[in-house]
Amino acid sequence: MNKRKMLLLFGCLALLPHLALAEPWTLGRTVESAKNASNAIALYRLDAETASVNIVEASASWRPSLSFSSEAKVISHVMELSLPFKTVRFGDYDSYGLRLSVGQKLYDAGASSLAKKASGHFADYSEYSAEAARLSVEYRAKQAFFSLLMNDQGIEVSEATLEEAERHLRIATVRYNEGLLLENDLMKARLRVSEAEMHCTKSRAARDYSAAQFREITGLDQDSEITLTFDSFGGGSNLALSRPDIETRPEMKAFQAALAQNEETEALASVRTKPQVNLVAGVDYGQPGIDLPSNEWMHYFSAGIVLNWNILDRGEVSASRQRLAIARKKIGRSQDDFTRQLMRQAAEAFTSLETNLAQRDLAEKSLGFARSSLELTKTAFTEGTATETDYDNAFTEQTKYEHLLVESNINIELSKARIEYVMGVYHNGGRE
Repeated sequence: MNKRKMLLLFGCLALLPHLALAEPWTLGRTVESAKNASNAIALYRLDAETASVNIVEASASWRPSLSFSSEAKVISHVMELSLPFKTVRFGDYDSYGLRLSVGQKLYDAGASSLAKKASGHFADYSEYSAEAARLSVEYRAKQAFFSLLMNDQGIEVSEATLEEAERHLRIATVRYNEGLLLENDLMKARLRVSEAEMHCTKSRAARDYSAAQFREITGLDQDSEITLTFDSFGGGSNLALSRPDIETRPEMKAFQAALAQNEETEALASVRTKPQVNLVAGVDYGQPGIDLPSNEWMHYFSAGIVLNWNILDRGEVSASRQRLAIARKKIGRSQDDFTRQLMRQAAEAFTSLETNLAQRDLAEKSLGFARSSLELTKTAFTEGTATETDYDNAFTEQTKYEHLLVESNINIELSKARIEYVMGVYHNGGRE
């Protein structure tokens, strides 16, 4: 392979990253990128992982514990016993010890079991909340996609409108130079071009704003180029007009998991007033050990049962129960609010879809009439049988319906996306 071919090969390889970045954004790619970039989904997943760790920790509390400790102490006073022939000292002014101890839980009044159940419900709550966040993120991704697409198509309409206004200005200028057009009409033609340029500028600014939102939700850098691709605009939704199945929503399942966790937490609070029993045993080696008068290094064993019982809790359990009861009421209120809002959103979504479908039909018919009217007016203007005002009216009508058709098509897709959200349908078409 000669040097020229090598340079060409390396040049192609260097362009690959840029080619990858230029890959058009489909709706599916937008939704997947938004889910991957969502911190809300990731945080709920991490909460679920934390709950799993808590379950393992609660199970491990029944396993034997093994610990080692050592100490060296200086004592300021040592007890002495004076006898007729000698003085007996109990120890010395310093002591040393090593201890290896074993512990085993015997009875905890169901605390570890309740802790595992509570953590399990929290894991369920986190998983369902992650699924609810996924629905919300998918809906926001669709909104960002179609809003940007609407601005892209709006720019195309604005540029076509500007091109038509400039074409007419050229004709108007020729007619004015020939003395066939008043100066005021020429000013109207120039003003129309200026307005079309201003509309193009506004359309590009709106596109930049939508692109910034698109980059935010998909996790792109703010200087990334975005090119959208969308096959075609469809008709109505495949989902029949119906009430959302509230009980299958991940949000409702999350509410139920939160209530179950609340109940287990309340039961766990009651354990504070119940006895707990542990077995402890150990081997010690130290000086003076338990034979203080001899004050020698020695080893010895010990074992026993430890009972811990909080007989008087000063109202702590009662306070915990009251707080948990209030939390249950708040969960119930939130659940009720969610149900009402979802029903309202469902009604609005289906109504919006029907309205936008009807508006698109009218916009298509009106645009056809407006285009025909503008073509006839352009011909008549060239022939001198139509005024600048006639042209302006026809031009304005066509521009209005061009934009209205774009908005109607996009609003239909946005309505369908909203219906999918309120009905709990993920982008892949299923309910999970």
